[in-house]
Amino acid sequence: MHGVNDYIERVMSYIELNPTNKEDLKGELATHFQDKVNDYKSQGYDEATAIDKSKKAFGEGEEVGKELNRSFFPYRKPLLLLVSLMTVLFAVALAFTTYLAHEYIPFIWVTLVVLSSLLLLYFVKKPSRGANQRLFLIVLLVWQMILSSYGLLLMDGIQSNTLLYSLFVGVFAVSIILALSQIYLGVIYQPIELIFTQIQKQKRGVIMITTILTGIVVLGASLLYAAGLLIFSPESFVYLAIPIGLIVLWIAFVLGELKSRKHETTFRILKVSLSVVTLVLFLSTQFNF
Repeated sequence: MHGVNDYIERVMSYIELNPTNKEDLKGELATHFQDKVNDYKSQGYDEATAIDKSKKAFGEGEEVGKELNRSFFPYRKPLLLLVSLMTVLFAVALAFTTYLAHEYIPFIWVTLVVLSSLLLLYFVKKPSRGANQRLFLIVLLVWQMILSSYGLLLMDGIQSNTLLYSLFVGVFAVSIILALSQIYLGVIYQPIELIFTQIQKQKRGVIMITTILTGIVVLGASLLYAAGLLIFSPESFVYLAIPIGLIVLWIAFVLGELKSRKHETTFRILKVSLSVVTLVLFLSTQFNF
C-alpha cells in the first residue's frame, strides 16, 4: 500500500487544482490504481509485483501527472510562453523606437522586463511548478503587467504614427489579456488561500479580476510616481506619503473585501473608486509636466 501512495502522490505533485478537487481526483486515482493491483493479485502475483505491473500499466508518474494537468490547463504552457515572448518583443521594439524619437534607451526598464520574462520561462519549461509555487507565478504575472503598463508612458514619441502606435497598443493589450487569463484560471482552479475555496467560482473570479486591475493601477501609478519623485525631486520626499497612503488604502480595501462577506460589495466599490482616483491623479501630474 505504501508503494501505491507514493505513486499517487508523485502523480498529484504535477497537477494544479484547488484542494477539494485535488482530493477528489486523488481518491479516484487511488481507487483505479488499487483495482489494477487487485486484478494482478487475483492472477497470482504477489503485492510488490502487482504494484510494479500496475505502475507500468498506468505509466511513469511524472508523465501521467503532466498529461492530467494538460487536460485541466491545455494551454498553460504555450500561453505563458506567448506572454513572455510578447512582453520582451514589446519592450525591445519600444526601446528602439524611443531611441529613434528621443535618442534615449530605457535600459533599466528593458532589463527588468527581460529578467521577468526569463522567470516566466521557469514555469514554461515545467508547468507543474505552478502547482507548488502558484503565489510566485501570480505575483510574477502581475509584476509583468505593471512593467508593461510603464511602457505606455514611453509611447508619447510615436503617437503621430497611427499605425505604429496602434500596433504597440495591440501587442500590449494582448499580453495583458493573456496574463490575466493565466491568473484567472489559477484563482478558479487552484486558489492560494482556503478562504477562496469558500467563495463561489463566479465571485472568486470577480474579486480577483478587480483586484488585479485596480492593483495594476494603484501599485503601478504609485510606484512610478514615487520613483519619479525620488529621481527628479528628492528634496520633496515628504510627498512620498501620497503613494504610500494609496497603496495602504488599496491593501485595506482588498483585505476587507476578502474577510467581510457582509460588506464585500462596499469594499469592492471603494477599491475600484480608489483606482480611478489614483489614475486621475497620476495622469494630471503627467499632463502638468
